[in-house]
Amino acid sequence: MKKYVLIISSVVLLLFIFMGYKLLSTNQENNVPTVKTQTLTRNFNIGAFLKNSNDVVKEFPYDKYIASGDYQTYSFLRNDIDQLSNKLKDNSTAQSVIYEALTNSLIKGKPALIGSEIDSLIVTFQWADKFRIYAEADSINSNLYSAVNEFWMSKLTDRLVAISSENSNIVNNFKFRYLITKCNEVKYSASINNNSISKFIQNLLNSNWTHLFRQTWNQASKLQLSLLFIIGFITIISYSLLIKSIIKLIKK
Repeated sequence: MKKYVLIISSVVLLLFIFMGYKLLSTNQENNVPTVKTQTLTRNFNIGAFLKNSNDVVKEFPYDKYIASGDYQTYSFLRNDIDQLSNKLKDNSTAQSVIYEALTNSLIKGKPALIGSEIDSLIVTFQWADKFRIYAEADSINSNLYSAVNEFWMSKLTDRLVAISSENSNIVNNFKFRYLITKCNEVKYSASINNNSISKFIQNLLNSNWTHLFRQTWNQASKLQLSLLFIIGFITIISYSLLIKSIIKLIKK
């Protein structure tokens, strides 16, 4: 009997050690990064380009525009759209040029925006989410802003799914869960599959004891619950015997 008690106690102890390792190895750093303060100095002279260009659409210097970082400041971005519209006499074409700059050209020039670093992805989200607000404030260019926002949010959620597939443990990372939550808030959900262990750890990290107990109880069969009670009873008895043995040794 003592042999079986010792075996079960050892298994339970190993289980606790495993769960402890999972909890300790989960990155819970919660210092969320933010977008850098917008610059007030222009780095790209779009007026000079438009003055010397014979074919704006074909000659637009996407690389230089992206490198300048001017697109991160709303007033600069709005000014660029207006100047392009005046030159082209067509707001739709002007929006198309800016859309290309802020989507395909930007992701080509700065692939780290949709890389594997969670901090970078959070900053990308914060920047992309601004276009949702721009769309509400600027009815003339709302289609452009909405399209840019949708492009980046789709890229972000796809990247989050890919990262979770490559590393299932990352779903317990605070910043990863933070970003998933922020995406859900703006109606862009990422289909992340949480296994039972990940859900258990997340409930532990959130101290959601009531939910944890309820889910464990509801999902377990009668046989599983019976085995759980038996293992728990034997574990208590085994540790009681162990404590008594230690006390006896101390008294001797």
